[in-house]
Amino acid sequence: MSLHKLNFKFNYGIRNVGEVGALVNLSGKEGLASAASGITPPTTDLFTIVEETKINLKAAVPFIDENICRLAFGIEGDAVYATANRHFMFFSGGDVVLGTGTRRFNYFFASVSKSIDKNSAIIAEYDGGDYNLGGRIILGQAIKIDILLRGIKSVSGQKNLGGIIDTNFVFGITYVD
Repeated sequence: MSLHKLNFKFNYGIRNVGEVGALVNLSGKEGLASAASGITPPTTDLFTIVEETKINLKAAVPFIDENICRLAFGIEGDAVYATANRHFMFFSGGDVVLGTGTRRFNYFFASVSKSIDKNSAIIAEYDGGDYNLGGRIILGQAIKIDILLRGIKSVSGQKNLGGIIDTNFVFGITYVD
């Protein structure tokens, strides 16, 4: 197994009204390969290591009763989206999210999450192009850790575990203030 892809996703939640974040993809071929091997050619700098950066902004609609649903609008990179989120008590602590968006969201996305206990949940989603499956662990009131297998349809095409980790495995941390 080798290091081919390295994504960092940072989110900062502002109460229940908004979120600001960034995704930094450190997959620049020459830069990352050199950094991983410990050999740094003279031309390698931050711009050859950083292949992609996406800024994320999300704002909730504050005047709608949360017992009905929560609405939010956002921008993720070059895509614009809107979501409706509903918590169902009869679903034993489950949430359903339906959304629409441009670009990578392919006009429709949805997710279902189910609490396992007060500090963890399982999540299944359709992101507009493929299916994802994962979990969330809550560490205290402010920190959430997400672990996700992204692109279930493409996992079967991977030849080894390293390919799945490089292409389909996502790890994220969210800090909510």
